[in-house]
Amino acid sequence: MSERKELLERLGIYSKTLTISKSTQPSLEKGKVVSFKVCPRKVWVLRSALISLGHPVSCRAKSLMERDTLFPPLREHSTDVIIVSVGDLGFRDGAEYRQIRMAATDELHLWLCPAQIALALRIIYGDQPKNERVHIAMDTIPFLYKNKIAYGIFVVGRAGKRFYLDADEIRSDDFFAAEHLFAFVRPPQHKLLQS
Repeated sequence: MSERKELLERLGIYSKTLTISKSTQPSLEKGKVVSFKVCPRKVWVLRSALISLGHPVSCRAKSLMERDTLFPPLREHSTDVIIVSVGDLGFRDGAEYRQIRMAATDELHLWLCPAQIALALRIIYGDQPKNERVHIAMDTIPFLYKNKIAYGIFVVGRAGKRFYLDADEIRSDDFFAAEHLFAFVRPPQHKLLQS
């Protein structure tokens, strides 16, 4: 068994990735579903796993992770994360962050991600395509950056062979082009992109 699989098993994280090319849902043409079970109840367990796997964590992401009080303990559960582009949500010319969130949560009934999902997704998403960056759709977390209070969300990315966890400063009116990717949680029993 590989060192990575052994670590994930020890932490109680199991995964299965399903790639979807088409959907019967008219408002969502395609996407990717990453399914995993998360057992760790504290963010420090996931943080330790990131370090053990050697995934770089940016200064901004570390600043977000320091806000432990904003990471409520996770109950053991299975999670389906849907990764979609802004264009897949119907915004061919791009959209503001607030529009992206509303389209996914109000129209498609997806959920915003708890902050821990970003860490778990970085650990699990080992087949992430090169040069892909996935913004985690979540409530923003205030953090200190360059001596000012900023609000950020996590970004799970891959540059060449290097997998990393980053964070972007974000406001509700920030604009994202159609090709930008976002991750949302698919609620249990939700029919969207079921295999």
